[in-house]
Amino acid sequence: MSYTNPVLLKALLTSLVEEADVAPEDITVYDVSRLFPDYMVEMCTEGELKGVRFVNRDTGVADESAPIVWSHEFSGAVNYLPTCVTEATYLINLANLKGHSYGITLCGKNHFGSFINGNAMRPPEGANLHQWLTRNEMGIYSPLVDLMANATSAARRCCICWMP
Repeated sequence: MSYTNPVLLKALLTSLVEEADVAPEDITVYDVSRLFPDYMVEMCTEGELKGVRFVNRDTGVADESAPIVWSHEFSGAVNYLPTCVTEATYLINLANLKGHSYGITLCGKNHFGSFINGNAMRPPEGANLHQWLTRNEMGIYSPLVDLMANATSAARRCCICWMP
């Protein structure tokens, strides 16, 4: 799996708690398409970070009042944002810069961990989206634009989306 550097994540969380005075209980780290390694959760919830929550594919809850609206028609499942996003005040999209087989997606592809549908293991495939990123041609539809611009993703509490 391609996880972000846990030391970088811990540094961001520590900065939020110590420098920005955010209560650890008000911070959720999420990716509802994956499971977090135990060592990462332990490292990022100890000491002053006790209370930081992690939401993954087993614990994410779809906000059925917040379907993702795509500007392109798909034959895939209906997709919803997780409640940890729709109930948040802020969303921090932490970059996981790495090589990728089909070009640069920067932080945009992190949002493939921001929706829930009937396919818990691979939501982008359940939505029939992944094919739009693997094409090597200009001028085609990109679901990344819709994910970043979706009106229902206005966050209200502090969430960190960090895995592509």
